[in-house]
Amino acid sequence: MARVMPVNKEEATNMVQKLSNDSLLLGDQQFTFDFVAVETKSQEPVFEMVA
Repeated sequence: MARVMPVNKEEATNMVQKLSNDSLLLGDQQFTFDFVAVETKSQEPVFEMVA
């Protein structure tokens, strides 16, 4: 599982893009996970998913 968090100014140059519910793009590399939670997802549903 991966959780996408809000970026700060320094991190903006290394933007991560959510491609689907299970994959991210960082630069030119794609990564696949069981699930990708976006920054707007609250902590409780994320915890329930992994607990």
